[in-house]
Amino acid sequence: MMEQLVALVSAFVYVFVIIDPLASLPMFISLTEKMKEREIRKSARDAVIIAGIVATVFLIGGTFILDLMKIDMSSFRIAGGIVLGLLGLETVLGFHGSNEKNGDKSAVVTLIATPMLTGPGLITALIVMSSEEGMIVPFVAMVLALLASWIVFDRAVSIRNLLGRRTIDIFSKVFGLFLVAMGVSFIKAGLGA
Repeated sequence: MMEQLVALVSAFVYVFVIIDPLASLPMFISLTEKMKEREIRKSARDAVIIAGIVATVFLIGGTFILDLMKIDMSSFRIAGGIVLGLLGLETVLGFHGSNEKNGDKSAVVTLIATPMLTGPGLITALIVMSSEEGMIVPFVAMVLALLASWIVFDRAVSIRNLLGRRTIDIFSKVFGLFLVAMGVSFIKAGLGA
């Protein structure tokens, strides 16, 4: 029992760091600044629900998709490690490749759901974790991490006012460093190091 609890806590922290809602929070705040509070909360809820559906599909069917495309797990780990490393560098260095439209509700939901919450990093992690630990631990960790993300987005304005943009940016950069380290770890595992 204790071993399963430790595995769940470890998986939750791992998934939460990859999802990193604090890194998405500044974008979410800027995309929703012209919305009413009710619309902001609805966008937060919808984004997390969509992210959860996409993540669940890849958790359950990810290995099948890899088999169908004839991609072995080592290659996927290396590719995922590169993606995680790049996402981490993007967060640490502060550049973004998306061209978002301010105030467009569907754009907000789409951008936050995927690729911000359920992007290549999380998809890779879920497929790797499910192949190593089975489905239950990664699924529960994902649900808890998405629930925590929903709380962050639902309270976005309050969090921004409490912490300030600078503090949020600092947390994002620290999480970005963890992503780079995870990427290196994935690459090493894929190479058999």
